[in-house]
Amino acid sequence: MAMNYSGIEICKIGIEIERNGHQFYTKAAEMIEDDKLKQLLLRLAQDELEHEAVYQRLLDEFASDNEQQEECCFDEHYDAYIKALANARVFTDRNTVERVLGKIEGAVDILETAMGFEKDAILYLTEVRQFVQAKDRGIIDDLIGFEKDHLAILDARLEKILASE
Repeated sequence: MAMNYSGIEICKIGIEIERNGHQFYTKAAEMIEDDKLKQLLLRLAQDELEHEAVYQRLLDEFASDNEQQEECCFDEHYDAYIKALANARVFTDRNTVERVLGKIEGAVDILETAMGFEKDAILYLTEVRQFVQAKDRGIIDDLIGFEKDHLAILDARLEKILASE
């Protein structure tokens, strides 16, 4: 059985990813005493709001474009795979921001957790990119680039922390 999966659905998941990323980075910043790391996390939180706005703009375009409604189909296994990718990054009832942060013990854990979320977002976007109209793939590429930038920033900060230990 094939599942319809539109650009609208992709954007709605993307919006949730970015909202939850904002919440994660904001709450993580509250846990940190290191001012430089706190400022970095708050900057990343702000970036997530900007990324959400990009998804919202794309969603608005898709909503006004009826062609997006029936753009693609996934078989049931691929649909489950895409949902699992999204759930890895989207905080669910069993995977709330508070629960994730409750298990974190310090800056290294925050950075490694954040890097995992950024990697999951890159994988999700890479997989769903093929199901967006060709004219909109550049936007998805930009979003992938944003996530890669975050990953590089987080990795560089982690390397500094580990080198100083």
